[in-house]
Amino acid sequence: MASRRKQLSRGINLDAEEKCSELVREFIVGNNWDFVPEYEMPSGKRIDYLVAAEDGSIQFGIECKRRMSEEYQRGIHATVLADYFEQAAAYAKELDVPVFLGPVVHDGSKSDLYRGGEILSSLAALNIFGGRMNVGTLTNLYSSGNNNWVMILRGAAFWGYDWGLKDYAFNESRLSVARTTGSKLERVPLAHVIEEAAERENDREAIRRWRENMDSIDGW
Repeated sequence: MASRRKQLSRGINLDAEEKCSELVREFIVGNNWDFVPEYEMPSGKRIDYLVAAEDGSIQFGIECKRRMSEEYQRGIHATVLADYFEQAAAYAKELDVPVFLGPVVHDGSKSDLYRGGEILSSLAALNIFGGRMNVGTLTNLYSSGNNNWVMILRGAAFWGYDWGLKDYAFNESRLSVARTTGSKLERVPLAHVIEEAAERENDREAIRRWRENMDSIDGW
């Protein structure tokens, strides 16, 4: 399924959490995925987005972080990412689904995000070590004038552009931790929560469009 990509310019500064959340929301909506904003977990903590794709069979969370975008040209400090990782890991454990931190805006290649070696960037370290706790990153790659989204988990793309399919797709080799079937039946109730929330979201959107149409009629 093709994604409506949000075009980002080099040097973008998402200087507020609200802007980051809006960008992530556009990304989710552009892929026609169901979601619950500000989902409250049993512990009382809230994650920015709980997402369900492929008719609810693939579930994951997204936690928006402003500083992951505004500092991308200078590099992201490991101490900042450590705090983010600790929060995301707790969410991933409680929800039993992967959690992605972002949006990261990265001027470079996808392999930069998980390239190993004796010397690691802070971002690569987060993806490599965080993957063991089902924590990844949602990144907008900017390179050679083009940009596209990719979700990184456990040293590979969890979701991104598949050159073989010529389309965006999930990586089957990384989906076992996000599936709601098989050994992960305990996640199934979340699909119902997301479905109900998506229906409410669609109702609100229908009301918004109706009001806009009525305003245009009144104005005419």
